[in-house]
Amino acid sequence: ETGMDAMTHAVEALVSARANYLSDILARAAIKDIVKYLPLAYREGINLDYREMMLNASMTAGLAFTNVSLGIVHSIAHTLGSVFSVPHGLADAILLPKIMAFNSRNESAKAVYDSVANEMGAGDLVRVIKELNQTIGIPEYIGELIPDEAAYRSKLEMMADMALKDGCTKTNPIIPTLDEMKHLFIEGYGSKTMTEEKKA
Repeated sequence: ETGMDAMTHAVEALVSARANYLSDILARAAIKDIVKYLPLAYREGINLDYREMMLNASMTAGLAFTNVSLGIVHSIAHTLGSVFSVPHGLADAILLPKIMAFNSRNESAKAVYDSVANEMGAGDLVRVIKELNQTIGIPEYIGELIPDEAAYRSKLEMMADMALKDGCTKTNPIIPTLDEMKHLFIEGYGSKTMTEEKKA
């Protein structure tokens, strides 16, 4: 979970509205190291070399976002942690590929994602993140952590509003509307019922 929090720091810094030359270099380096070393550290937790590389990658990701801020993965994760006590790193990991897909509507953000994927010899950075999540046993949806769908549904409007007001939202490559933010909470939860209601 903490490894994927570091990954989220790097990916969100990469496409931040304040991203710059230095943050880009740092974010790219962190992403590549985390993709390489997180599965190894997960499988061999006693291996201090792997853990040291993850420590370095986490620090590098931290340096990347310190001056450019983050995005709506963190806005939503902060809200879910506050309202439903969802562990922060776990929320980040689940939400990251979904928010990356949303952000890919921004041509500049998609170009940056594609650039990093190409540097890694991968076709799609979203797929890389999904596969990394699967490798380390991250659930696919928030609903697996919050089984009470009625309680979640009852707080959708409030949570969407909280996330929009979070400081990280203003540096996301796309500033979502309230309706879009609600949809992202629904998509993150993984409820077919709420998704169908949203479409109707």
